[in-house]
Amino acid sequence: MARGKTLFDVVFRMTNYGVESHVTRKCWLKHPGTFLRVTEVQPNPRDGMRGEISGVMRFRGRAAADEAPERIRSALKREWVLLWDSARNEVVVPQELKAMPQDVQDAWEVAYFAPAREASKAPGSEKVATVHTGARAISGTSAAFDERLAAGRAAAEAAADRA
Repeated sequence: MARGKTLFDVVFRMTNYGVESHVTRKCWLKHPGTFLRVTEVQPNPRDGMRGEISGVMRFRGRAAADEAPERIRSALKREWVLLWDSARNEVVVPQELKAMPQDVQDAWEVAYFAPAREASKAPGSEKVATVHTGARAISGTSAAFDERLAAGRAAAEAAADRA
């Protein structure tokens, strides 16, 4: 059986170290809309394969009250998967989700994937991240994407209520 990827494995292979991308852990897949938005990556200057990653956690689509980025303590666990690649502005459906029951897949579609696809198609949805010297990547806010994601989620829920 193949080993999973650490959060470092996922973000270090991406443009701008995956800043502003959305990732989730395999154990979070049972909670639709639960993901982490990567806000800052600081690679270790000695080996470049470890370091510190900060992000904003969303549980079932809702952010913490303050939305302050926190250091991710479970980055070395081998269970991280990509949901949205900010550099490519592309939604990625993980293989692990396809193995879940259909009702969980449908809930993810309503809570995250359908609104994210709509948000990624909207004009001005391109992300801009700045890479600073010292291999430290920092980005601006992604409030516009989050607003479009929330609006799409509300529209999807309203359509489901009408059905």
